[in-house]
Amino acid sequence: SNARLGAKIAVNGLTRWMIRNGHWQQDGMGSSKVLAEHTLCLAGLYWQFLRGGVATFLYSFLWGSWGVRRTAMLLLGLPLLLESWIQASIAANRAGLMDA
Repeated sequence: SNARLGAKIAVNGLTRWMIRNGHWQQDGMGSSKVLAEHTLCLAGLYWQFLRGGVATFLYSFLWGSWGVRRTAMLLLGLPLLLESWIQASIAANRAGLMDA
């Protein structure tokens, strides 16, 4: 799930930072990492499913989520479209398709 993956990424990043800065020794931190991952995963699942309420979760799971307003769609969609154009132009440039 997203909560499990997010917890794993967060714990791995934090432990790398702590080891690099000398706050933690690399030996013997396996059980602490597992405990932190499970705690963050449970917190993520709580916020995803239970915090919004069981009725909200069931409604969005069975009938899909609520629609987005057109204004929000435009505000969110334009930067994503621009990013896609930039990525496509970089890929075309690297492939040699934009050489003059």
